Amino acid sequence: MGLSTVQLLNQTMPIIHRHLCQSDRSTIQDLLKRGLNQSEIAEAIEVHPSTVSRELRRNTGQRGYRSKQAGHLATARKVTQRRRRKITGDVAQEVESRLRELHSPEQISGAMAKEGLVAQSHETIYRYIVLDKKAGGALFAYLRINGTRRYRRRVKGPRSKIPGRVDINQRPFSIESRRYFGDWEIDLVEGSK
Repeated sequence: MGLSTVQLLNQTMPIIHRHLCQSDRSTIQDLLKRGLNQSEIAEAIEVHPSTVSRELRRNTGQRGYRSKQAGHLATARKVTQRRRRKITGDVAQEVESRLRELHSPEQISGAMAKEGLVAQSHETIYRYIVLDKKAGGALFAYLRINGTRRYRRRVKGPRSKIPGRVDINQRPFSIESRRYFGDWEIDLVEGSK
């Protein structure tokens, strides 16, 4: 049984992770019309099958997958997603006043979204605070954690010792008869769960 040209190419060349271009999208459209499945299309354009799956999920319209429409949708997504938001003007004043009231960036973000103001993510607010600190500002002083993350240190060893505990080797031999309830093994005791 002979291998196809695409299979031979894939055996010699590793799949490269890259963005789809317009010619890839045109190829996807043509191969879909021919009835090929997503794995076969991925082999043909030399990308991972998940790339084709994601492309079809994001860019298929009511009339099916069309390469030009897919290109426009991808470009629009790239423009809106890559833009870093900046805090300026009235929004900056609102964020600063709420920080001075000792609200956390998460609280500020949630409250501004709830009140219908220009919502900023808590990450953007943290970035704003860092930039302010680099410029000599003091907004970082209003953070509850003062800009540093504090983690609880794990206690190594036993957490607490049982007072009056008797080592198992020093217990009386009469326990072996298990005559009293206190002499029973712990796995025979029924707990809350």
